[in-house]
Amino acid sequence: MKLLTLNTHSRPETAAECVMPLAALILAEQLDVIALQEVNQSRNASVAQDTTLSLTGYHSPQGATLPIGTDNFALVLAQELAARGAAYHWCYLPVKRGYDVYDEGLALLWRGEVENMCALQLSTTRDYDNWRRRAALGVQIDQTWFYSLHTSRWDDGEEPFVLQWRRLCESLRGAGRVFLMGDFNCPADRTGEGYDRMIADGWRDTFTSALRTKGYRTAQGVIDGWKDVSHPYPQRIDYIMTNDSHLRVLHARTVFDAERGECAISDHCGVLCEMALCEEGGEDQHGGA
Repeated sequence: MKLLTLNTHSRPETAAECVMPLAALILAEQLDVIALQEVNQSRNASVAQDTTLSLTGYHSPQGATLPIGTDNFALVLAQELAARGAAYHWCYLPVKRGYDVYDEGLALLWRGEVENMCALQLSTTRDYDNWRRRAALGVQIDQTWFYSLHTSRWDDGEEPFVLQWRRLCESLRGAGRVFLMGDFNCPADRTGEGYDRMIADGWRDTFTSALRTKGYRTAQGVIDGWKDVSHPYPQRIDYIMTNDSHLRVLHARTVFDAERGECAISDHCGVLCEMALCEEGGEDQHGGA
């Protein structure tokens, strides 16, 4: 199984140049689930027709009260994948107003039949016009939950990470195998903060668990949300976390990483990992040890 998470930092006016390399990667790697954050559409965009959404494999999650705009980044990506003959499903959850001109949200794309979908409120505020509003979008496939999420910083005075993490963990009790994919705004090198809290709570970082890795940082330069800090800017804040203790991660790497000479399509690198899902006895699906 192959997974990808990417904070797209998308802008409708530049979507086309970002969608092409992302679609190419999805097809080349035959990715199974893709989690996207900061997925934008113009607030004044025309509404996508139902036939258009149906042809691209769209599913509407509960809580998605706004219509999909024709320039929605996830829709444009789904259209590109469909044009190339790839059968992916997708969903989109608007979370907040972005920069006063966008609807900003979360998206998931996947292959296979979906069993359940859900949207989780993580922040205390439910005000769509409050930029601190946070949520998580989940789909269940083959009895496994995959979530796209974008949480606040540990030191946010109004909406701290720890409260959002607590709400998330409470919502996931009894959920079985779960993958949390997204921009956690929790630097891996900050001791005693969000990253350490996740690990202490039993979640595994698939990047550090991988047999082989390439790359490291996921924040490319000075990114929005971190311009006010006096200490060094974060390096790694995007993760694919899992509660599966039997998981065997074959490899993990950053993608769209300008530092490695790759095409950068966002102010974040993506994180891609490939894994073998193991049974209780410790053997993977192909019978290996």
